[in-house]
Amino acid sequence: MEEIPISLTEENFEASVQIIVNRCLYYCFHSDFVNGNKQCSDFIVAGKIIYHNRPWGEENPLYTHLYLTLILVKGLEEFLRMQQLLQTPGWLQDHKKIEQVWSQFWDTKKKFDYFNDNCCYSPNPLDKLTENLDKVESYLFDKLGRGLYMSPDILVKKSQCNICQLDLRACEHISGWFYNGVPCQEVALDIEIVSVSVVQSPYDMKCRIWPWNKVFENKYSVRIVNAENIDDFIRKK
Repeated sequence: MEEIPISLTEENFEASVQIIVNRCLYYCFHSDFVNGNKQCSDFIVAGKIIYHNRPWGEENPLYTHLYLTLILVKGLEEFLRMQQLLQTPGWLQDHKKIEQVWSQFWDTKKKFDYFNDNCCYSPNPLDKLTENLDKVESYLFDKLGRGLYMSPDILVKKSQCNICQLDLRACEHISGWFYNGVPCQEVALDIEIVSVSVVQSPYDMKCRIWPWNKVFENKYSVRIVNAENIDDFIRKK
């Protein structure tokens, strides 16, 4: 299958995006890592330029569609990377590879879940691939067990709305809603980690305690909080 060149305009946006997404999905289903990663990467680069430069005017509903499509395509790119790692011979005997697979899976799932919750397509292009991801999740738990995780209790002392920079509790914006392509989010300005617990069902599954990361007796090198957001790659120009 030939690669689709990225040329997005306001007039051809919806038709072009549908073709590109279908191509990316094709590469995912056929484990074509080289072409799939390039198609995803090219779209992300082109899409970010449009998202930041706003060539279609400051207010246009297509920016929300573009934002969600960027999340979708980034998720497909991460799905391809996860597939490639899973097909690496002997990955289950390599501690570093295990952690990479685990981290890549949850990055992919987080983006898939976000897109599915805010889907702007009908039908949803992720329906079949989400089923595949669910099978991967069952496979990973079967091979690696359910595990234990670090889970912090965080007190947010001060925060603001990312749209207007005012206190989110007092401003007119609603968390999760889109405003000219930008989702309203709470930005924590001052936080305190009150406590950290070992749990079986954490907020962030990437904070897993791996037995081979033991440093001293009963002490492990482990992540306790993940400061990453699913749209960090969009905000980086």
